[in-house]
Amino acid sequence: MVDYVKELKSEITKKIKDLIFDTHSIIVQNTPVDTGRLRGSIVVEEIPDGYIIGTNVEYAEAVEIGTKPHKIVPKTKQALKFKMGGEVVFSKSVNHPGSVGSHMFLKGVKYFERNLKNLS
Repeated sequence: MVDYVKELKSEITKKIKDLIFDTHSIIVQNTPVDTGRLRGSIVVEEIPDGYIIGTNVEYAEAVEIGTKPHKIVPKTKQALKFKMGGEVVFSKSVNHPGSVGSHMFLKGVKYFERNLKNLS
């Protein structure tokens, strides 16, 4: 006799795992790229009760939700160094205007929720 409960559980587990990896792809596709470090750091981790999609990049939250205007000062040097208009500039501080969030993880959650309802 076929164990239908075991078969059903296996099928549901496979569909959810596929949805998790599709969600990961959506998040990665919606992650802005400068150096590629953030995009490349987003991983799926299997845990005892399911899966986690995340990153250990320290600035991921700022990219996700955005930032308010703020002052940037050097952490270990006496001045900041950057290029502006093709020229190297040194400054003791800069006023960052803030940024709008990319919401790549939120877009992934919405994708997951929409498609979880459609599993059949």
